[in-house]
Amino acid sequence: MADTNPQTDVRVVDGDADVAVTMDGEQMKVQAVGRLPMQKVFLWEGNLDGPKKKKDKGAGLTNKGYNPDEDGPAVATQGGRLPTSEELQSGPTTVQYLEVGLVVGDKPDKYKPTAGSSKKDMKADRQRRGQMPRDKNAIRAFIPITENIPTQSKYYVGIKLAGGRLNPRSIDGEVIFFYPEFWQGVPEDAPKVTRRTFVNNQTKYLAATNKTQAERATASITVGDMEKWTASNPLVITPAENLVNTLALQYTAFLATDDRGNLSNMLSHAENVITDLRYGLHTASDGIKAFFEFSEDLGPAEAQLVIQELKV
Repeated sequence: MADTNPQTDVRVVDGDADVAVTMDGEQMKVQAVGRLPMQKVFLWEGNLDGPKKKKDKGAGLTNKGYNPDEDGPAVATQGGRLPTSEELQSGPTTVQYLEVGLVVGDKPDKYKPTAGSSKKDMKADRQRRGQMPRDKNAIRAFIPITENIPTQSKYYVGIKLAGGRLNPRSIDGEVIFFYPEFWQGVPEDAPKVTRRTFVNNQTKYLAATNKTQAERATASITVGDMEKWTASNPLVITPAENLVNTLALQYTAFLATDDRGNLSNMLSHAENVITDLRYGLHTASDGIKAFFEFSEDLGPAEAQLVIQELKV
């Protein structure tokens, strides 16, 4: 698989200013001086503990969940704050991952809201805790590098260091403190559902070498069933809304990496959009032209024009 994901070469120099955040808004200082944003690493294949001694087909990823009692820091070596030299090199029994954040190793759900807690109380607790220092049992979390953008986000933590590499175990995304590069573009006060959707889409997009959606098998349904479902389902969006969302993700990737290739991808994607969206009766183009004038900053007024024009 070609390694074409953007990766910045600017390392973190202030570990306290490097703050990871959960979907609920909990904050933790990463405190890993030298961390490389968008870091890609190679972990052992999923159903193994260390190097594979014989051919084992289908061992690439694992469905085995992280269990603190079996995999936690009290019983296993969790690795350091930065990847080892071995993790930066591919091997015949490895899978490539994008590092996305941190998890509290001994108690992953330590800061996850409990049932019955009021939003007011949870917000007050978060404000009281503020930017917490890195938990002594924090372990690194990852998402696998994929060829296309997957339909679902699947996250993993690295455990049981062996031969210089970690072994993956699946983890709930809601317990991950995601690094700041994955939050660029979302307001801090956005509701959790918005934050969850954003960070899941962001990590999937940045971990895909080909920025297109993976095809998903669907069951056969009748036209009548489809009409009923789309009429009542709030998640159904129009092609124009899908275009806006795609361009927003691509632009956020540009902000996170400063890779102008993402801007070229945006231009290509917009030019290949279906005819009905490009040449609708009420389609203007002033905002779009301003957007692709890369030599000048896009002001708030022009940004609103882009949104309106793409929604027509």
